[in-house]
Amino acid sequence: MSAVSQIQIPRTLLNRLKIPFPIIRLKGQIVWWEDFESKPASHVGLSHAGATPGYSLYPAGWGMFDNDPTAIFCISRDRGVYGSRSLLCRSSTQALAGTNGKTDIHRMFFFPPNTNVIGVEFWFWFSNNFYNQQTNQFHLGVVETWDNVNHIENGFLYENAPTIGIYDTAGNPFVTNKLFSGDSGTWNEGWHHFAYAANLVSGAIPFAFMDGLDMTASFSGAALRTFADNSFSTFPNKPVRIEFGPINATVHNTPADDWRVYYDNIAVSIEG
Repeated sequence: MSAVSQIQIPRTLLNRLKIPFPIIRLKGQIVWWEDFESKPASHVGLSHAGATPGYSLYPAGWGMFDNDPTAIFCISRDRGVYGSRSLLCRSSTQALAGTNGKTDIHRMFFFPPNTNVIGVEFWFWFSNNFYNQQTNQFHLGVVETWDNVNHIENGFLYENAPTIGIYDTAGNPFVTNKLFSGDSGTWNEGWHHFAYAANLVSGAIPFAFMDGLDMTASFSGAALRTFADNSFSTFPNKPVRIEFGPINATVHNTPADDWRVYYDNIAVSIEG
């Protein structure tokens, strides 16, 4: 037996080698990934032919909360980063009020006790008509958890507010730059890449990268958002939820204002 054949590859590295797309920024243990390529597409074509508003098309293993029944979410063959499939979330057609206007879709996890820092990395593509109405926004992998009395959020949304940019869930703007949409004709890559780590105890952002740029310093001072929710008070180990999806600002014209955001090559890690 040669010396080479006896080399033991660390399990954390072996897990990374099994992932069919590169992990660019996450440093910790990858606990979950999804590229949507192995799942059957439930929607084909930019016209959304065959896709009906509602909850029936969300992919297996995903959940939804506060969802507007006029929205659409499904696995799409419209586009993908490396393959041909991704998670499509099409905006609702109603104004944001309570659960109306929201298209939240998420994955739920249970991590080992005392896991405080979660990393999220993914690619996203959004249509140019996102900019048709002010305060349209979409989730950038918001990380959520609970204690015995509160719901706790740490993460970001991209918002077409009067000040366009990336906001934390408490409504504070941090990176006030306009991103080019995938079909604007001015962003050849089409897809944007975002990766960050969120501390669910202190609210700190240990690292954040957008399209290859280190923006960690820009997110200094990001705040946790908490509100009363004792749904998991009886659970000794609280779940963590990673949330994606668009939030529609106001009633709009269909189909001209039905904007879309796609997510692909999502990875979640334990960073501390």
